[in-house]
Amino acid sequence: MSNVKRCEPQTVVHADKKDKKAVLRFYKEHLFTARFKGFDNTYFIKDGAQIIACVIVSQITLSNPQSLLHALFVDFNHQKQGLAKLLLNTCKTHHHSIVLFASKQLANFYQKHGFSLVPQEKIKGILSDELGTRFTVYKNKQPDLVAFIWQMKNH
Repeated sequence: MSNVKRCEPQTVVHADKKDKKAVLRFYKEHLFTARFKGFDNTYFIKDGAQIIACVIVSQITLSNPQSLLHALFVDFNHQKQGLAKLLLNTCKTHHHSIVLFASKQLANFYQKHGFSLVPQEKIKGILSDELGTRFTVYKNKQPDLVAFIWQMKNH
């Protein structure tokens, strides 16, 4: 039996500058590579003093209408409790257009949470130039990578 405890409803915190070291430490402790990419918004959930889940949403340039969601990670002992869903829903309330890149194996998860798979042949037409270029570079390193998009309705 795993040592997982069920938590009460969690609060998502919008990180500020003072949280940056703790966020980076969280990723490093979990051997997860995460970097700030530009105009970043970081959201996290704590259990006591410990960060247990985190995500970064970056607007690569101020003129880019699409934000890049990356570094979504939930501590292994807190998975399967809806924390990733809570983080995604928070991101969707604060950003009008979100793009993310993930392996094909995660397609069902992201589609279940409102993201649409971007067909490979439509990458250039749907993603901004900055994100389309970034996707191409990442896909060359990770061939099973696919792109997803979520856009606020009526926006």
